[in-house]
Amino acid sequence: SGFLPSPSGGLGGMFGSSGYPAGGGASGMLGSFGSPVAAAASDWDALEQSEVQIQRQQSRLVREQTATFIRDLNALQLEVTNLRAQCELDRSIKDDVHALRGQVG
Repeated sequence: SGFLPSPSGGLGGMFGSSGYPAGGGASGMLGSFGSPVAAAASDWDALEQSEVQIQRQQSRLVREQTATFIRDLNALQLEVTNLRAQCELDRSIKDDVHALRGQVG
């Protein structure tokens, strides 16, 4: 299994539910700085920081896209309102022309 995710969502049983190496808990993180466990913990922390950064960037993008969508939707609503007003004016002019033709002819 190695580092592939297990069906339960973990990393092949390497890490317990606490995020520390399985079987060791927080005490399993103790040891010399150069130990493989400390290096794995450092890598884990770096990965978590990267995930937090990615989530922040994604949230910012969603907010920007939502703001753009709202602005574009408002512009579209204004355009539809203007088109409806123009159609109503055209309809009124057409009715007036037909009325005048009826009076003349």
